[in-house]
Amino acid sequence: MSERTDQKKAELLLSAAFAPLGLFWTCDVGSGVPYSSIRALPKRLKAAYARGGLAAVLRTIATLPVVSYGIEGGNDVQGSLEGRWIGVEMKTATGRQRAAQKVFQRNIERAGGVYVMPRSAEEAVEAVWNAVAPTPQERAALAARVAAARAAMKKGAA
Repeated sequence: MSERTDQKKAELLLSAAFAPLGLFWTCDVGSGVPYSSIRALPKRLKAAYARGGLAAVLRTIATLPVVSYGIEGGNDVQGSLEGRWIGVEMKTATGRQRAAQKVFQRNIERAGGVYVMPRSAEEAVEAVWNAVAPTPQERAALAARVAAARAAMKKGAA
């Protein structure tokens, strides 16, 4: 299974395990060319080619704006559980944490958040349970709060 597939699966499993007290989402980090620039590109490239051939086309491509999104080192899956920030950095069997991810982890943990680094979606759910409710008593109490919140939602929806 790909890391991206595991990320989406972890998002769904975490949401199912902790809803409605927890909310989880995937969070991408990267860069790209805005759609508005891509949409206008064929016309710009045709005009550039007419003006100066391949060299002009390459210069036009080099001037395209690039935007960054996300936070460098940010987690693959993020969320909140009873107001506590949860970060899940999915890794493959051989995946290693990058330097920026280590800095991000330190910052999140200093602020009282939870950071876990599982190697599968199922492991992500177990890692979050262990981080937020490490003892059997805490786990039972959290499970009871999740169940009570679900019951209250059902009652309100009826």
